[in-house]
Amino acid sequence: MTAGYRQELHAKAAAPSSLPKAPPPARCQNLGRDEWRDFQEAQFELFGEGAWVSVVNDAKASDGVAAVMPGNSPQWAVQLQLMASDVFTPTVAVFASVKVQAKAKSGPAFAWGVHDCAAGRAVVTRTVSLAEVADAEYHEYSLGEVSWKPGMSIWFAPPNDGNRVESVAVDRVYIEAVREETKP
Repeated sequence: MTAGYRQELHAKAAAPSSLPKAPPPARCQNLGRDEWRDFQEAQFELFGEGAWVSVVNDAKASDGVAAVMPGNSPQWAVQLQLMASDVFTPTVAVFASVKVQAKAKSGPAFAWGVHDCAAGRAVVTRTVSLAEVADAEYHEYSLGEVSWKPGMSIWFAPPNDGNRVESVAVDRVYIEAVREETKP
């Protein structure tokens, strides 16, 4: 995906639309706009659309729409590469709101992480287990704090086990500023 096309997607996502505006995540309600950023499905890069991922209306999603991947694929079908203007501090805390339609109670539910595309290496990876997924509702998951560099992207992948997971829906990704304490 070219930088120009990505900027166009970001501009479209920021433009007014018929979609409801998503309320801030609970942990961001008292933060200023310079302390967090929200990214919705219109800003995601979707790979294998129609096969590995689909954008669907979902009344439970924060803006009424989510990117949904079938559980029988291992593909990083939902990705988000942040623009330099999206990252406002050198270190950010990374969160996502994800819903899993589970068929089992054990095993992996989905994996996600941050990949440094420029260096060709994983920065952080987390596998969420089905034991952590109590119901078919959206829950917030954290990757912790990440020292962000240009060329990094956030990715999501189902477990490649359609017998255990029917689908994985990504509602939103949001980042919070991690500010270093100033010493007196």
